[in-house]
Amino acid sequence: MAERLYTTLITCSLDGQAHNVTDESVAAGREAGGYEALCGHLIVPAPMIAPIGQSCPDCTAVLASQEPDPIPASGRRPRHRKRGWLWWMLHPNGVTVAGATAHLRRAARDPRDHVPGPAPISRSSG
Repeated sequence: MAERLYTTLITCSLDGQAHNVTDESVAAGREAGGYEALCGHLIVPAPMIAPIGQSCPDCTAVLASQEPDPIPASGRRPRHRKRGWLWWMLHPNGVTVAGATAHLRRAARDPRDHVPGPAPISRSSG
């Protein structure tokens, strides 16, 4: 399987098209100010404030040929995806909101799970 290409869209000020440029090409052309796109076009970048131009069809074709097959070798798609880092950041204890709500409802129904609070203050005149 081919290694995945990591690219950045950079609009060329010469032809106005947005070309896919590999990270390695950006690093290599940083001092020169020009980058080589996947299609072989030498890019003179437009200002970053300029809107992204129309995608280069040649770069798109190169990327499409590099895409890995989405179906694994077993012929079956995985049923579930592994939870990502954002999920774990939002749920540090690994409990979803629905799971926490169900736990609280179960605790409210079961008196053995009740944690007693402070005793109520009685106001007797004396």
